[in-house]
Amino acid sequence: MASIKSSLLSRLGDEQNIAERHHGKSRSHMAFENTSTNVAAAQMRNHLTGLAESVADPDQKKLFETEMDNFFALFRRYLNDKAKGNVV
Repeated sequence: MASIKSSLLSRLGDEQNIAERHHGKSRSHMAFENTSTNVAAAQMRNHLTGLAESVADPDQKKLFETEMDNFFALFRRYLNDKAKGNVV
């Protein structure tokens, strides 16, 4: 493994040079991640709504909907942190 790294560094230059040439995420890559996050959130919301619709008792349904709304908020937070590259 070390020999591969040393041969790459000799071909590409030192590690500082490699870091300077790295440009990060492109706009299209960020847009794709954003779209993927939105699709995942929409699917989760649809499933949670379906679960809430299955509760017959109106009082229990209200409590369940509140619980699912809180869960969905945490899920969105998780998706956003993951898309930003934060450790979750």
